[in-house]
Amino acid sequence: MLEKNREAIVVDVQERFDDDVSEISDTLVEKAEAEDKITEQEKRELAGLDHVKGSPKERLIVLAIELQNYKDKLKTETDEKRLKVFRAAKDLVESRIDEARVEMNLKVHGVYAHTT
Repeated sequence: MLEKNREAIVVDVQERFDDDVSEISDTLVEKAEAEDKITEQEKRELAGLDHVKGSPKERLIVLAIELQNYKDKLKTETDEKRLKVFRAAKDLVESRIDEARVEMNLKVHGVYAHTT
């Protein structure tokens, strides 16, 4: 009984993650295009954040690299519009990391930490 409840909660959280993060990703790419301050390659990278493939562990590895990439960009970028896009991208990556952690039954650290 307890295991079934736990599984139901994990499925519910995963669905909420996916819905919320997909919506964030779509909005991020749209805003980035509207700002017209990022390159075509950066737009493709942003769109790719929502489509990282592999097992949760494999996604964690890829997303950890992406997270560091956006942290580095935030340290060096000076244009405020680009900074805004990179902050949102960093938040998106952190949400995707939390989503993978939920799938692995690990503790999440981001905005969903209170739901598990």
